[in-house]
Amino acid sequence: MMTIIVVFFLVTAPLMGLSLKWELNRKMAFSWAVCMGLLAAVTLALIKNAGNDFNLLLQLLIAWIEAGIFSIIAVLIVFFRNPERTPPAQEGIIVSPADGIVKYVKEIRNNEFPFAIKNRTAIPLKEFSGNDIFNDGGIQIGIGMTLLDVHVNRSPIPGKITQLRRIPGTFASLKKLSSLLENERVIASIDGHAIKIGVVLIASRLVRRICTYLDEGQSVEIGQRIGMIRFGSQVDVLIQKSNALNITVEPGDKVKAGLSILATF
Repeated sequence: MMTIIVVFFLVTAPLMGLSLKWELNRKMAFSWAVCMGLLAAVTLALIKNAGNDFNLLLQLLIAWIEAGIFSIIAVLIVFFRNPERTPPAQEGIIVSPADGIVKYVKEIRNNEFPFAIKNRTAIPLKEFSGNDIFNDGGIQIGIGMTLLDVHVNRSPIPGKITQLRRIPGTFASLKKLSSLLENERVIASIDGHAIKIGVVLIASRLVRRICTYLDEGQSVEIGQRIGMIRFGSQVDVLIQKSNALNITVEPGDKVKAGLSILATF
């Protein structure tokens, strides 16, 4: 009995540790870790009842392999969801291009990147966005995604894709601000006539592929699928300065692609 209790905690603890590291939903991650611990405990109890008496190390190995396989399958099922969504039927709105948590809302001034990194106080925004459409200023909103979020990204506005550019780079952790300029990313510039938007799909440590579904010059509807990042990362929205632009989110807000309104204009 004591061995089974030990195995339960030795399976639960690593899963909780990984969930904290990857910033997953704590309630969901805790529930899953407990379920995997109980599954491991039940499996070992059945093995013992069948007359098999493995040493503790082998029992732990069996428990970790079992929990790992089920966890990977569950993450893949959740990660590759692609639900149908209907954007709000309103004019003059900008919806979120990604599921996740708003990390920051920064004002763009003088066409400069709104962060002080690289030991410099001013960095041209073009180093990040690949274009010069923000000469008059604007807003940059960062949305962080976890493995459990839907990773299909959507257009924030209706319009035409005037630029679709891939910038090769590294795959470092986005906890470092410098990674925003160094990591691989894909920039989609969308001209909505009344306003222009830049959507930047940014790779991170776990990402090895950024897929795009559209081509330069194509028209796009609000909420239409434009791409996907595999696995986990960040999407930034660059909003050109516009009359009566009103940002409706703040850091810490949970948003959903194609549904949540980031701003009105």
